[in-house]
Amino acid sequence: MTDKPYESSKDGTESEKQSKSNRLLKVIIIILLILLLFVVTTGVVVFVPLIQENMKPSSGVGLQVDPFAGAFVEQKPEPGVTIPGWTSVTIPTGVTVVKTADFYNPKDNEGLYYLTFKLSLLDENGRVSETLYESGLIPPGDHIQTLTLSRGLVAGKYDGVLQIQPYRISDMTPTNNANIQIDVFVR
Repeated sequence: MTDKPYESSKDGTESEKQSKSNRLLKVIIIILLILLLFVVTTGVVVFVPLIQENMKPSSGVGLQVDPFAGAFVEQKPEPGVTIPGWTSVTIPTGVTVVKTADFYNPKDNEGLYYLTFKLSLLDENGRVSETLYESGLIPPGDHIQTLTLSRGLVAGKYDGVLQIQPYRISDMTPTNNANIQIDVFVR
């Protein structure tokens, strides 16, 4: 007798089942690869011509001249406001009517902007503490040389702000204002 161990028929069928299972798995993988190849080939055949057609230059059929096409017209910027500048104003001691002032709207604003002026004093924190004077609308080229103050001041130097507010002449709308830090000398 040989020394070979005895193999039962039960073990043989399991081996055959595993072999069949491996073959079935290989067949499924091959079928899936064939399907994938088919899908990729179909995609290339169908979509590449569509992509190429969209990349062709236009034949000009149906194109029209744009209604906004025309000669170049240089845009002129809207003119800005000319704001005069002051660094100080001098007021006589204790008076409420000042006849030495000269607040004006430059002629450059002709036909464009009215100006208003508001002279205010600042507190120690730099905030408006009181308004001394407010004008009405000043037409371009006009001056105000007499100011009526809300009260007379004692001699000294005060920190102030002169707010200049432009208004469009065409529709009376206010535009951006200018706040000028100004020294108010009372002598």
